[in-house]
Amino acid sequence: MAAISLLNPKAEVARAGQALAVNISGAKGIQEVMKTNLGPRGTMK
Repeated sequence: MAAISLLNPKAEVARAGQALAVNISGAKGIQEVMKTNLGPRGTMK
Protein backbone atom coordinates (compact mmCIF):
# COMPACT_ATOMS: atom_id res chain seq x y z
CA MET A 1 0.00 0.00 0.00
CA ALA A 2 2.82 2.40 0.83
CA ALA A 3 4.45 1.79 -2.54
CA ILE A 4 1.24 2.76 -4.32
CA SER A 5 0.98 6.02 -2.39
CA LEU A 6 4.60 6.84 -3.26
CA LEU A 7 3.90 6.33 -6.96
CA ASN A 8 0.52 8.01 -7.02
CA PRO A 9 -0.59 10.05 -3.99
CA LYS A 10 -4.15 10.27 -5.36
CA ALA A 11 -4.52 6.48 -5.63
CA GLU A 12 -6.53 6.25 -2.40
CA VAL A 13 -8.92 8.97 -3.58
CA ALA A 14 -9.38 7.24 -6.93
CA ARG A 15 -10.07 3.93 -5.21
CA ALA A 16 -12.59 5.56 -2.87
CA GLY A 17 -14.41 7.10 -5.84
CA GLN A 18 -14.52 3.75 -7.60
CA ALA A 19 -15.89 2.06 -4.47
CA LEU A 20 -18.58 4.73 -4.22
CA ALA A 21 -19.57 4.15 -7.85
CA VAL A 22 -19.83 0.39 -7.25
CA ASN A 23 -21.95 0.94 -4.13
CA ILE A 24 -24.30 3.31 -5.96
CA SER A 25 -24.66 0.86 -8.83
CA GLY A 26 -25.46 -1.97 -6.42
CA ALA A 27 -28.02 0.13 -4.58
CA LYS A 28 -29.75 1.00 -7.85
CA GLY A 29 -29.93 -2.69 -8.72
CA ILE A 30 -31.49 -3.51 -5.36
CA GLN A 31 -33.91 -0.61 -5.86
CA GLU A 32 -35.12 -2.12 -9.14
CA VAL A 33 -35.69 -5.51 -7.51
CA MET A 34 -37.53 -4.03 -4.54
CA LYS A 35 -39.65 -1.79 -6.76
CA THR A 36 -41.17 -4.83 -8.44
CA ASN A 37 -41.73 -6.67 -5.13
CA LEU A 38 -43.26 -3.90 -3.03
CA GLY A 39 -46.16 -1.57 -3.55
CA PRO A 40 -49.83 -2.02 -4.46
CA ARG A 41 -49.05 -4.20 -7.49
CA GLY A 42 -46.03 -5.93 -5.95
CA THR A 43 -45.56 -9.64 -5.49
CA MET A 44 -45.04 -9.39 -1.70
CA LYS A 45 -48.38 -8.45 -0.16
